[in-house]
Amino acid sequence: YMVKSIAVGGQDASYRPIDTSVLRNFGEIVVTFTDQIITVNGFVQGDQGPASNAAVIAFPVERDQWTRYGFTPKRLQATPIEAATGFQMRGLPAGEYYFVAVDRSLITAWQDPKFLERAAGVATRVSLQWGDTQSVNLRLSRVR
Repeated sequence: YMVKSIAVGGQDASYRPIDTSVLRNFGEIVVTFTDQIITVNGFVQGDQGPASNAAVIAFPVERDQWTRYGFTPKRLQATPIEAATGFQMRGLPAGEYYFVAVDRSLITAWQDPKFLERAAGVATRVSLQWGDTQSVNLRLSRVR
């Protein structure tokens, strides 16, 4: 199971911090879980064939979610690829994402919103729905 949504006082709070010090009643918080886990897998192609030293970064299309996401961002993931088996990501929430394949040395670059801005220009846009299993094949990109 994973968290599908969080509502506070009827308002969506799934992707923002919740200040519990101002709540009058914790009954105002509704957390919804789902067993419809999203899986994305694929391969990365380099200039000379399958890439072997790459990473795939998935990040939301909504730029306001590129910062202030807390310790464990739900809508940002990065994973190294293996030339023989590709990559697999599990547990992204439903939504619109950019997927980009970069050199493995950039696997933590998702933490920099300026990097994400540049990466969005060369990334592949993917729409994910709850329960999806999708294949996304990417070309190795040089994000400048």
